[in-house]
Amino acid sequence: MSKRSKVLVGAGAAVLIVAIVAISAAARRDRGQEVRFETAGRRDLVAAVTASGKIQPKKKVDVSADITGRITKIAVREGDPVKQGQFLIQIDPTIYEANLQQAAATMASAQAAAVQAKANLDQSERALRRTKELHTQSPNLISTEQLEQAQ
Repeated sequence: MSKRSKVLVGAGAAVLIVAIVAISAAARRDRGQEVRFETAGRRDLVAAVTASGKIQPKKKVDVSADITGRITKIAVREGDPVKQGQFLIQIDPTIYEANLQQAAATMASAQAAAVQAKANLDQSERALRRTKELHTQSPNLISTEQLEQAQ
């Protein structure tokens, strides 16, 4: 290759490099901020705020029952506001009604046993009185041992 061709190739390469640098600088140039012009006037201003967070209640109350059982009716849902004394749930009363009937039967049986014991006491006291009277009237008919046993 001749000297002249080398110079031409070098000059062409230099021109090409300068052209690439110029094009890339022009592409990077700040084109400015896009601006929109409006006429001044009264309008509604709509402001929206988007944020993430956690909502906390003013007062949190854990609700529990004094008894256990199968729930038959739920009157509120989780998160519903409730007031003191408001009906929340119904627990199946079958078990508790059966327990009440059993307790009533046990009490009636105990009362009947108490009446029977009182009748036995009255009968024993009458028998003791008769035995004492017989022993007093005729000591030979009722022995002292029989009297002590009756007492």
